[in-house]
Amino acid sequence: GGCRFRVTIYPELELARSGDSARDIAEAMTRVNQMLEGWIRERPGQWLWLHNRWPKDS
Repeated sequence: GGCRFRVTIYPELELARSGDSARDIAEAMTRVNQMLEGWIRERPGQWLWLHNRWPKDS
């Protein structure tokens, strides 16, 4: 048989443009990480991350 996939389309992630780019980027990355965390918690067995996203040195 063939493979089946389910695609979920989420609303666009609107990014702040306050003029403080460092703060805007930090806020955007916090939101992206929260989304990733939610997806991983929903189905942790489906995630394998090879990139060292959170190095101990940081």
